[in-house]
Formats: sequence, C-alpha cells, structure tokens
Amino acid sequence: MFVHGAHIIKSYGNKKDNSYCNFIFGTCFLYKRRDWIQIILAGLAFGAEYFFDTNFSVGVEPQGNFTKSDENSLRFGNAGGLNFNTATMISATIYF
Repeated sequence: MFVHGAHIIKSYGNKKDNSYCNFIFGTCFLYKRRDWIQIILAGLAFGAEYFFDTNFSVGVEPQGNFTKSDENSLRFGNAGGLNFNTATMISATIYF
C-alpha cells in the first residue's frame, strides 16, 4: 500500500490555544490480486488544540471527506462511486 497526501493548514489563535482549518487531499494505492486499486480522498477539517505548556497539547478535529473508489474496491461499499464520510480525531501530543 502506498499513501500520498497533503494538508494545507491556516491557524488562528495564540500560544495557549489554537484553532485551525485544514484542507486534506490524498491518494491511496493498494495491490490486490495482481491489480492496483486507487482511492482518492479530499476533505475539510476544523480543529482546536490547547497547549498545557510548550511540550504538551491536546486537540480535537472533526472532518468531512469525499472519497472516490476504484471500480475493483469494496473499501467504502460503493465500488467506482463517490462517497461522503465523516471522521473525528482526538489527539494528545508531546513535543520534543
């Protein structure tokens, strides 16, 4: 499996709390039964991160994503179709 992606982030906030808007684009290539399967993903996310100090933060990010599946992919239950899905990420980060 090969995954390629890009994020474009615009941040708002100060040193303690930070909110952001994130555009997501990526492709995923899977090798299955002697054939390559491609999945394309594009989406938008909004998030917020709170810094307890310069080395530790917690955050949350809701996302809305469009995915375009390959005709041979059953990953999203809609082979060859366009899907909309949602996701949420909760994070705790230690910075070194």
